[in-house]
Amino acid sequence: MFNMNGSRTVFVVLVVAVAATSYRSHAQSPFDYQGDPRGGVVRRDPDWFREARKATGLEPNINPRGLTVVSGRYGATRERAERDAHDRLRLAVASWLAPDAPRSFVAEDSEIDRLIRERRVEPVALDVGTVYLAAYRVDFSPQSREHMIGIYEDHLVKRRLVELGAAIAFILALLGVIAGYIRADEATKGYYTNKLRLVAAGAIGAAAAGSYLVAFR
Repeated sequence: MFNMNGSRTVFVVLVVAVAATSYRSHAQSPFDYQGDPRGGVVRRDPDWFREARKATGLEPNINPRGLTVVSGRYGATRERAERDAHDRLRLAVASWLAPDAPRSFVAEDSEIDRLIRERRVEPVALDVGTVYLAAYRVDFSPQSREHMIGIYEDHLVKRRLVELGAAIAFILALLGVIAGYIRADEATKGYYTNKLRLVAAGAIGAAAAGSYLVAFR
């Protein structure tokens, strides 16, 4: 009787030890675990998010035929993690649109968000503690690229119209200052020529500065 009970005791101890070792090994894997290991809850990530963890902070390899995983770097808070992921997505979009759109082109956040098909911001347990990782599944298909290029072209047309309007406004202001200077100089019979020139120069400078700010703001 003793031997049978002793065998059962040894068997139970072995089972508990194996289970504890398995749990500990699983909890220490940053690619299979999210959350606090002390909470006793282990959730497995979808395959694409596991891929995002392995490529944390790396430049995404854009897949034009499917969805591309874009991930940021680990952040101390959810907000920092998602902000970093969104910044990296913006850079990826700029590279994706080149050379048809210059890298200086900044698309609206709403247009960039339209490319996102799935997003996750999850806690990740590392040796240093719990951090957060944000990742997206992004549509970099030819149709989406054509749509974004169309947005850039519309932006370019509007920008050129603004620049043209600013140039015309400056020319009109210049002609108005010159005409005003001539009339004032004739009315004062040349007594205030130097002062009038300074006033005209200041007015022209102000018009030029205003046109520049409107055109290149």
